[in-house]
Amino acid sequence: MQSGRTVFGLISLLLLITLAVIQPQPLPQDVLENWRVINAVGSAEGSDSRTEALENLLKYQPWRVDLWHQLAKEALDTGDDAAAVMALEHLEGIESLDAEMLFQMAELYLRNGQIDQAKQTWHGLLSQDDLSEDMYLELVRYQRLEGNFDFAREAAQGWVMQYPTSGKANYYAGLVHLAADPDRAMIWLQAAGSLDPVYQTRSIKLVDAAETAKRNEDQAYQLVVIGRALAYIESWDLAEEAMNRAVHLAPQAAEAWALLSQVQQKLGRDAAPALEYALKLSPDSTIVRSSAAAYWRSQGQPDKALEYLQSLAEEQPLLGIWQVELGATYQMMGKLDIALNHYLNAVELEPENPSVWQSLAAYCFHTGIQVQDLGIPSARTALQLDPQNADLQSLMGWGLLTSGDLVNAEQFLRKAIELDPGNATAFYYLGVLYLQGQKTGDANQAFKRAVEFSEGGSIGWMAARLLDEMEK
Repeated sequence: MQSGRTVFGLISLLLLITLAVIQPQPLPQDVLENWRVINAVGSAEGSDSRTEALENLLKYQPWRVDLWHQLAKEALDTGDDAAAVMALEHLEGIESLDAEMLFQMAELYLRNGQIDQAKQTWHGLLSQDDLSEDMYLELVRYQRLEGNFDFAREAAQGWVMQYPTSGKANYYAGLVHLAADPDRAMIWLQAAGSLDPVYQTRSIKLVDAAETAKRNEDQAYQLVVIGRALAYIESWDLAEEAMNRAVHLAPQAAEAWALLSQVQQKLGRDAAPALEYALKLSPDSTIVRSSAAAYWRSQGQPDKALEYLQSLAEEQPLLGIWQVELGATYQMMGKLDIALNHYLNAVELEPENPSVWQSLAAYCFHTGIQVQDLGIPSARTALQLDPQNADLQSLMGWGLLTSGDLVNAEQFLRKAIELDPGNATAFYYLGVLYLQGQKTGDANQAFKRAVEFSEGGSIGWMAARLLDEMEK
């Protein structure tokens, strides 16, 4: 009986102890204060305070996954990169992050200079099946910017597999594969042109180049042809890759070295070594000498460019191109009268060539010289020679915009976009037109399209600058 009472007493004591342990304890005052700060949405409490409060709470309750998510979001919104990385890394250790969170983590690593971690996260992203098209586009663009073309191709291939009916996905897959695998690239580019008219003109240009290249068995020659087409659409990084492949296959090909130097100039790289080697290999080559002229103009020494261009014009007196190049060089020197005479010589030599009329018109629009009397009529002549050319429609729109005829300018610019929905130049001038008409919303959209379609070219850069100005 005594032992029964003892057992009962022990059980009662244990129950009392257990109840005391599990009895809710009052939260520390600082925890309550942190919750007050977090819940004070819309109050005087700032976002920085909420981020700090979340970090403090997680010291007490580190198992709260919801709080880690909230901290990540708050830190990202406030630009607190360190707190955002800490939260995302913790979440990655306890659950699978979605594509958007991984993408944000990679961008944070990049901003903090943690390149290896960024690359590792980029690669992890490729195994995700919930990447948006915008994420794929940023992946491809960033890897191109870094010169990681193999990764860019891997990302683009994943993109087109995930979104097989997307014209954009097919276009970028074809674009980044063109130098490495032209046959596959052509399939994607042809699909892009049929799926989305925005990519039709550029896709046709690139496919034509690839087909032309295939007619010659020389692989280096094929790459030069492809590189020139990529340069034409201002995909300078991919053009450089093609030219680098060409000179690797044919190190004695002077023209390939010369064209490589031209592309390097556009990318702001040191183009002198490639040009010097080209001149050493073939100092009398037309392509090499014209590349030398382009180089010296880019270096701000047009007088040296003239030496090459004048000899070319003397050797090939019936070609308007050398008169145009002489005109551009004198224009750079500020000798506008001499420049105009050379542009006029060009149209006299080749009156049936729309490109020389285009150059004359552009000279007038750039300088403001004889816009009405010579510039617009020259643009009209170019259009008459090639009426389905979107660039010439855009040129006429630019001229009319310069002369203050906004109504007719808009008609020509819209016609250019109708012919080529991906024409960055037409969108840029349309944005300028809207800006002059104080239609800032329409201007904003037009400039964004110009940036999107310009592939990193000068038009996109100018549109981006105007967008920045508009946001100030």
